[in-house]
Parts: sequence; C-alpha cells; structure tokens
Amino acid sequence: MCYKLLIGIVGSLGVISVIYIVCRKLEGNKTLGLLAMVGQHTLAIYILQAFIVESWLRWFVQFLTLPCSFLCSMVYAPAISVIGVLLCIVIYNCLGKIKLDWMFDFNRCPFRLWR
Repeated sequence: MCYKLLIGIVGSLGVISVIYIVCRKLEGNKTLGLLAMVGQHTLAIYILQAFIVESWLRWFVQFLTLPCSFLCSMVYAPAISVIGVLLCIVIYNCLGKIKLDWMFDFNRCPFRLWR
C-alpha cells in the first residue's frame, strides 16, 4: 500500500518538474501566453462548455451519423472538442467586449450576492 503512495508522489513530482523545465525554456513564447490566458479563464470555459455540450452539441450529434471507427475516435472527437473549446473562448471574449464577463468572475460581480 505504501509503495502506491510513493509511486504517486514520485510521478507527481516528475510531471511538475517536467512542466517547470518546459515553461522555463518557453518563457516569453506566444504559445505559453496563450495557455496562460486559457488557464485564467477556465471557469468561464467550463460553464460555457457545459451549456454548449448539453444543448447544441447533443442536437448536432443526433444528426451526425458516423460509423464509430478509428477515424471517428481519433479525428472527429478531438476536432469537435477543440472546436468547442475555441468557441467557448470566442464567446467569453465577446462577453468581455460588451462588459458581461463579470458573470464568470465572482470577485468582480457588480452587486453583492451574499453578505
């Protein structure tokens, strides 16, 4: 039992170390800035994605009758996921332009929801 905990700790430290080294090498890179922007808005992306997946995407997939094969699981599903996340980012940026992005950041809410 103890070895599982030790393997988990070593694995976590290994992943954190690799990410730290990669980020140090990519410091100042545009890709890292883009990932940082996506990381700052994960709550908004998650909320918008829930609405998109539960309503629009379910409706779209009903009309999409593809045989479940290698192409479906390795090309179509990841492509739909990436398009969904990009759509969430675009919607959030549009909400920011019309000053409605506070709905996803409870620290900037213009009115108090609780006391």
